[in-house]
Amino acid sequence: MVQYYETIASKQKQPTDVAPPHRRQSQRRQQRQRQHQRQLHQRQPQPRPHQPQQQLLLHQRRQAQHRHPRQQQPQLHRQQQHQRQQQPQRRQQQQVPQQQVRQQQVQQQQQQQPKQHQQHQLPLQLRRPAPQLQQLQKLQLQQQVPTTTTTTSPPCTKTPDTTGAIFNFATATIALTYTRYAYPFTASDSSSTVTFILTGDDGAKMHYWLLDDVSVNDTATNTNILVNGNFDQGTLNGWTQFCATDANCGNGDYGQLTTSPCRSAAYCYMDKCDNGGYYDYLLQSFDTVTGNYYILSFYIRAYASGGPHLAFVMLS
Repeated sequence: MVQYYETIASKQKQPTDVAPPHRRQSQRRQQRQRQHQRQLHQRQPQPRPHQPQQQLLLHQRRQAQHRHPRQQQPQLHRQQQHQRQQQPQRRQQQQVPQQQVRQQQVQQQQQQQPKQHQQHQLPLQLRRPAPQLQQLQKLQLQQQVPTTTTTTSPPCTKTPDTTGAIFNFATATIALTYTRYAYPFTASDSSSTVTFILTGDDGAKMHYWLLDDVSVNDTATNTNILVNGNFDQGTLNGWTQFCATDANCGNGDYGQLTTSPCRSAAYCYMDKCDNGGYYDYLLQSFDTVTGNYYILSFYIRAYASGGPHLAFVMLS
């Protein structure tokens, strides 16, 4: 009985204001929050007396930058322009030495390899030039080195060699007015010769020949390459005569110039060589280009019709 009363008495002495468990948890949370706030407060630096002034100045500067951003743009623009102007100058300064170095290298290569340069040029010189350039080169060579054409003197007979004649005429059938005859040909050598072989009559019947305006046209240049082909110089300059003597043709009957009747100008060629049927020769040699196309042309007539007198034209 005594123990029972003691336990009851001890229970009555214990405090009756003990909080329930859920309240204890909330109280612990509040204590933790208060401690955390105190720690944060202790970590923050305490404001100094002059700190508000610095903050004010920083605030004013920021406002000034936001209010006047355009004032800084010209300065930036000027700096960018200055940099752009300096960049080409620097590039030029860098390029100048490089160009000088390249020029020096090229000069050294040219000095060291002159033979190779000549070898590269040789194939260009060996190429075949155009026809006009060939003609020009040939004319230049003719001016530098005089050329001589040798012609074999034909025999002065009554039966000349007329093999290969391109034209043959007779006083009995030819027209009594100047008629043009033409013969085109392609040159096969560096020179050609045109030859007129004539026989006529100096008697009263007047069966003789009249020749005028002989030409050889080079179609590549469209020029006449004969000399004094129309006899208008008043001489036989450019022409060569064979068998044109009194002994072969009779007294003064060999081929010579006359003033009438001519086709166009003051002079033409007349031939009365006879003396029993002999012939005399009038010829001219001229330079040609192999492969070029030429046209030989001339005007011829008989003074009177009839008789057995002949004329031949040769081209060799």
